[in-house]
Formats: sequence, structure tokens, C-alpha cells
Amino acid sequence: MTTVAASITVRAAVAGDAGRIAAIWNREVRETFATTDTEPRTIAAQRAWLAAHTPAYPVLVAVADDEIAGFAALAAYRPKPAFAHTVEDSVYVDDAWRVGFVSRAAMTFAPRLRAAPNAGRCGAAVRPLHNPPMQRTATASSGAVK
Repeated sequence: MTTVAASITVRAAVAGDAGRIAAIWNREVRETFATTDTEPRTIAAQRAWLAAHTPAYPVLVAVADDEIAGFAALAAYRPKPAFAHTVEDSVYVDDAWRVGFVSRAAMTFAPRLRAAPNAGRCGAAVRPLHNPPMQRTATASSGAVK
């Protein structure tokens, strides 16, 4: 199902958003290769992830029609000094909101992410995620995901 919203509001994520963020994230873990994580997050783990982010590395949510339709986050790229001005940016959009929403979300998230104190010289490159679902399966012998 594709959903089209009349308006999108972007705001800082709060602890109460953890369940919805986890639901969006866990679909990517289970059905795509958009993340290297292989285990879904619990709501408690998602709350801890949110709590670890600071204004310098924000988590934002896009609210459309009173529903969190997606989220974006900045994170330190690597702990080495050479990467002090490099950030990892992530944008995840609920599957139901992807068509017709992704470009609007990217345009809405981008200025807010670039304004973060640690966005650095690189700024935040927001790339819409629209991978078709790919089933993850673990092989019994190696435990590898393919």
C-alpha cells in the first residue's frame, strides 16, 4: 500500500518514538540489505540507541498524517582523528510511505541534518532508500547471511 501525505513535519526524535523507529528499522533488517545488522532491535535497544544520540548527532523523525513515516540520523563515521569531520547519515522510510514520500522526506531531512554541529565540512548526503525487499537467509554451516 502506498500512502500520500498532505504535509510532512520533521522534529527531533524522542524516547516515545522508539517503537515506531524500531518497526521501520526491523523491516530493513529482516527483508533487505540496507543495514549490516542481522538481528531486529527491541524497543528497549532502540531507546538506548536514541539516548546515545546528541544534538551533534541528531535523530529526526518525519511525521505525516500523525504517523512517523521515516527517520534520519547522523552518527560519527569512525573514531580516528582523520574522520573527525565525517559523519554517517541514515534515512529510513516506512515501506508504505516510500512512493511519493522519499524525495519529499530527503528534501525535508537534508537541511536539518546539515545544520547539526558535527555535520562538518562534508555536510549530510541524504540518499533515498528504495531497495526492493531481499530475503535474508542464514546458512547453517557458516552463519553467513546471503
